[in-house]
Amino acid sequence: MSKIKNFESVSMDRIEDLPEEAHGERQWFKVHGVQSFINVPLVYGGTALGIIGLESLRKEKTWSEDTLTL
Repeated sequence: MSKIKNFESVSMDRIEDLPEEAHGERQWFKVHGVQSFINVPLVYGGTALGIIGLESLRKEKTWSEDTLTL
């Protein structure tokens, strides 16, 4: 959440690589079958209004720099 609040995208190629402090999030992703994800903040007027999230369910995915920039 701190990255989103700082208007930074968050991506994870492998859910298993989430840090220990994200234990709850890791469990949520596992229950829902998420292998990889990217979250991009929606920012308007200097405020984060929400996120656009993409998840890979079938296999782990490496998110390219082009995807992150887009």
